[in-house]
Amino acid sequence: MFKKLFSKKPTIEDLQINVENCEYEGIHKGVKVWRTELGDAFGVYFIKMVPDVPSELSKAQGYYKKQIEESGGKLVELHIEKIEDIQSIRLIAKIPQAPSGMTYIHSITIPFKNFSYVIKGQFEEYGATGCREAVLFDKYPAPGLIDSFDNEEYDNEFPEHPLSRARATFKKDIKAISLSKILKSYASFY
Repeated sequence: MFKKLFSKKPTIEDLQINVENCEYEGIHKGVKVWRTELGDAFGVYFIKMVPDVPSELSKAQGYYKKQIEESGGKLVELHIEKIEDIQSIRLIAKIPQAPSGMTYIHSITIPFKNFSYVIKGQFEEYGATGCREAVLFDKYPAPGLIDSFDNEEYDNEFPEHPLSRARATFKKDIKAISLSKILKSYASFY
């Protein structure tokens, strides 16, 4: 009983990420913030409440798809992966910008029983919008020749596109995610 009563509570510092090619901007309103060379931002959020995620991982795809579509966006992809033995949810969504273009949100939710961490990046489309789609549509004009303009296989052709930047930042710049000993002592959500 006394062990739990006096044990250290988790903080934002208990989740560490090894970041390259990005500038650390400090903690703003409780969020650790970095900025990429192209001006995109991402941060680590510590959420001190029971995670707002489906209780079963098998329902994650449908849950997030519905949530994102209700806000006018589209779920691009969702993957379940382990981060130091914690079942985590990685997703990319796209949200329309006004007057044109898309903002891509790439996030990783690391849920514990009574709290969670979210690593979230925001990647905006700027300049001429819709170039990726227009070029790919010219290459594959017939319906069914291309599954989706958002497929990762096209990222190398369009490295400046916000979706490509989102994937590259989370693959190349965020080198490692590690949990403190304190976090490892807490029950995971799944």
